[in-house]
Amino acid sequence: MTRPLCPYVGLQPFTETERGYFFGREREIRLITANMRVAPLTVLYGHSGVGKSSVLRAGVIPALQARAQTAVVYVNDWRSDQSLDALKLACAEAVAALPGGAGVPSAAAIDLPLDVLLLMLSDRGRFELFIVLDQFEDWLTYRPAETVATTFDEELARVINRRDPHIAMLLAVRADALFRLDRYRTRIPRLLENSLRLRHLSAEAAERAIRQPLAVHNAHNNVPIAIDDAVVDAVIGDVTAAEFRLGEHMERSVDPSAARVVEAPLLQLVMTRLWDVEVGAGSTTLRLETYERLGRSVQIAESHLDHSLTALPEPEQALCADMFQWLVTPSGHKIAQTLRDLSAYSGRPEPDVSNLLAKLGDARILRALPPVLDARGERYELFHDVLASGVLSWRHRFLAAQQSERVRRETEERLAEERRQRWKRRLDRVYRAGVAALVGLVALGIAIGIEREVHIRAQWHELNGPPGGTIAPLAIDPQVPNRLYVALYGRDGGVYRTDDGGQSWARLPVGLGQNVAMALAIDPRDPARMYLGTAGNGVIGTVDGGATWSPLNDGLFNLNVLDLMLAADDPEHILVVAYGGGGGLFSSRDHGEHWYRVNDVDTQQAFRLVSSPRDAGEVTVLSERGVFRSTDGGTRFYLLESPDVPSDIVRDWAVGSDGTRYAIVRDGKLSRKSVHDQEWVDILLPDRDDYGIRVWADTRNEGWLYTAVRSALGSTALLTSRATGRMGSWQSAGNEIGRTPGIELLTDPHHPRRVYYGTSGGLYHSNDGMTGWAPISTTLAKSTVGAILADPVDGKRIWASVEGGVYRSDNGGILWSPVVDGLYAAAVRTLAINPRDHRDVFAGVYRPGNVESIFRFHDGAGHRAWTGSANGSKNDDTRALLFRPSSVTTMSLFAGTFGSGVWHTHDGHNWEARNQGLARLDVVDLAGDALSAETLYAATGGGVYRSQDGGISWMAFNDGLEDLQVHAIAADQWRSETVFAGTARGLFVSHQGRPWRPANNGVDRTNVIVVQPDPRQADVIYIATDTGGVYRSDDGGERWVPISQTATTYAINSLTVPFSGRYALLAGAAEAGVHGWVRRYAWQDP
Repeated sequence: MTRPLCPYVGLQPFTETERGYFFGREREIRLITANMRVAPLTVLYGHSGVGKSSVLRAGVIPALQARAQTAVVYVNDWRSDQSLDALKLACAEAVAALPGGAGVPSAAAIDLPLDVLLLMLSDRGRFELFIVLDQFEDWLTYRPAETVATTFDEELARVINRRDPHIAMLLAVRADALFRLDRYRTRIPRLLENSLRLRHLSAEAAERAIRQPLAVHNAHNNVPIAIDDAVVDAVIGDVTAAEFRLGEHMERSVDPSAARVVEAPLLQLVMTRLWDVEVGAGSTTLRLETYERLGRSVQIAESHLDHSLTALPEPEQALCADMFQWLVTPSGHKIAQTLRDLSAYSGRPEPDVSNLLAKLGDARILRALPPVLDARGERYELFHDVLASGVLSWRHRFLAAQQSERVRRETEERLAEERRQRWKRRLDRVYRAGVAALVGLVALGIAIGIEREVHIRAQWHELNGPPGGTIAPLAIDPQVPNRLYVALYGRDGGVYRTDDGGQSWARLPVGLGQNVAMALAIDPRDPARMYLGTAGNGVIGTVDGGATWSPLNDGLFNLNVLDLMLAADDPEHILVVAYGGGGGLFSSRDHGEHWYRVNDVDTQQAFRLVSSPRDAGEVTVLSERGVFRSTDGGTRFYLLESPDVPSDIVRDWAVGSDGTRYAIVRDGKLSRKSVHDQEWVDILLPDRDDYGIRVWADTRNEGWLYTAVRSALGSTALLTSRATGRMGSWQSAGNEIGRTPGIELLTDPHHPRRVYYGTSGGLYHSNDGMTGWAPISTTLAKSTVGAILADPVDGKRIWASVEGGVYRSDNGGILWSPVVDGLYAAAVRTLAINPRDHRDVFAGVYRPGNVESIFRFHDGAGHRAWTGSANGSKNDDTRALLFRPSSVTTMSLFAGTFGSGVWHTHDGHNWEARNQGLARLDVVDLAGDALSAETLYAATGGGVYRSQDGGISWMAFNDGLEDLQVHAIAADQWRSETVFAGTARGLFVSHQGRPWRPANNGVDRTNVIVVQPDPRQADVIYIATDTGGVYRSDDGGERWVPISQTATTYAINSLTVPFSGRYALLAGAAEAGVHGWVRRYAWQDP
């Protein structure tokens, strides 16, 4: 029996051939078609993945073609220099295919201006011509207005401005690229007059998209396929734009209006998977049971990635992890790369990379694209944007597992070495009397070797911060003061214990592997007994204070544990919530040896457990389907209804010592209800735009309340109140805790006013519960430092950018203070100090969707906050800042942006573009000649560009450069016209404008990502590679010697040379903070 054809398309967009199965967009198709028939230009925009291409190809185009004498041209490939010629030929061919259509020779069609050609083709109104330009953001991105795009833009504008009633165009653009249409505003009046926004599917439309394809299939097949009504409701309830984030199960939209809109690609992916499993097994019904068994939408989507990737051999998985960092940005945007580039970035042979790309293409994880610009061969990108965050999640878990394995091997090697040293000492004592002279000689040789090793290790010093690391659950020993347990995410992830209040930490041998600790609980009667809830390993327990751990999962059908708690009146009674298929609320009454599902909580979407300090028997369970409460210690639960619970979905819950309940609902509103109140009362936050994320009630200090909020601009803060949040009682915890989201807050039972606060930027504490917050032991977790900069005047002042903004140390890295006010939630890419005033600091940031990506901080006259400094500059990603000498103005500052090229300012506020001749606007670094203030260099994804007139004009400068994907560029500070470029193929140098030549003698890994000349010493240069290696040259780059074998195993993101102080070099590392290098003795070759 032939297997029936699936009526769903998975992650692929619908095309004309699948239009019979395309449903749910009938209204939008009619609206777009009607607009195109009456207007010369229609702009259709919507978010990535909303289904623009499907609507156009399977809906609008067939509707337009239904009318006689109508030609429709569809274009979605903008990666060729001949896009205009291709469009002209497509128009000529479309009209020639109509009955009576006049043909135009190809050569003539190309030579004619587009508006003249279309006028001829329409034959004075005999034919209607509709042109659909899909994925037009690719043209706007890859073809800047200053390049070959000029001719196309001019001819496109003339066509639209003619307003011929028989010729119409539609531009389909992603919403985040809509601003790029600004380049047409002067050419096309009323550009956005007829613009339509395509939104996500509504729940009703999604139901038609599920049921109607089955109806069409059943009408043409002898074996009909049915679907359970419960499946339709479950899929629509799961696959929503507001709730679904692949790889980020706990992320939720802040927009309540988006709560019931459906991500169409995810719906198709889920239905395709369900169809394949049911029909493949011979079933004629799409059943809820199967959908549940597959783990519902989240696990179906993740399994599409995980099953494909984990099926690969481990070497190919490692290659995937290397490639994905170049195919997906940290913020979750896909990037297209060539085979050659991926091979260079990963350091693997092209045949190996090509074979893996083919496998990922077959699995619909990657897809091939035509070549772009001067790239050699096809380009590869993610099959769909919705896979981006899932790829990042998989890569994080894979690298974490590798790191754990490396730690295990290093521990075994260290223990073996310790055993060997003990044996040597024992042997020395036995034979000391008889062979004193011989042993003395051997000992001298060993001592020399050890002294040499210690000397090398002492060259690198780990500075004390900035604070970092993502802190998850916290737990305090109920019997031993100052004993604290924390779980840490990231490369150093695991469970740690301190016995001295956080001054020193010991890692416990939990063995989490790739999984993450989500909850931690200590038995109050026996503190040596602890339980750890994990996302992936279920529940893990210890009875000896963490020395040994064992799984406790008998009867626990889902191992994605999100929360865990011990019953207040019976520590043997444990409750956990597991999220997803087979999950829900589980109970154990024998220390976790056996688990049983609590059927009173009929949900697989529970995510939090809350106890009451006033009533030991009260337990509250939060879920996506409501709030459940037990009054008998967790034996039986019932669903709360109004007025016991707010009317909206509850995202967080807390109970005060007086029995007052606090709730944060879906829209971020904070409310309370005391034991005397009949209704819930809103708690007004200091700013009405603040959005509540978490709420905690201090159980030892009545009325004390804490809430983590996110502002409308994206920054986060901890607010505290000693009056149950009454108006006017809120105060900020201060800048000491930065601007990173809070994850957990815990009061110390041994110190009534001590509070611990775990964030995605480190662990903090306060001894008065309100103010005076300080980081706890920055040796526990280090931040990922992006940019690092040493003050040219004050040798002890260091600036460093981290996840939460910018930190500054005024004592050489011993203590760090956040300087974050005004930066909001920006990711800081680069820092620069005004050479005329070292208190004047600029930051280049990445803020998706914002046009202000340059900020300024001036430490003087009481002004200590960052302010926007990008008037006139239209970009959201500033990668480089460069000050140049200027004799007639207060400053001359250049900014290199990724997408908008180079900009310049004379006053630090008003900016102007400097892009004439700059064919590539994806600028990643800037450099200036040592002697000529007018000579500049720009590193781009398409090579190096040089300007000799202060950025007024640019010319390509790539002769001899083997790799045009330039990561870093720097000019020699002692010799004019000497410049270095870091690429995936190594370091290249150019002298006096001559062609580039390789300069990699002594460099093991050639992917150079940082280049830093020493401004204090001629011919001294430092470079860093993608594997964490740092090298130094004392002869202008002719020979290199590694200096970082013992500095850090983490990737180096930035280098800076202090002008004074003890350190010759400072390095900013990924998840390792700041390191300083001290050169104590003369340089020695290896």
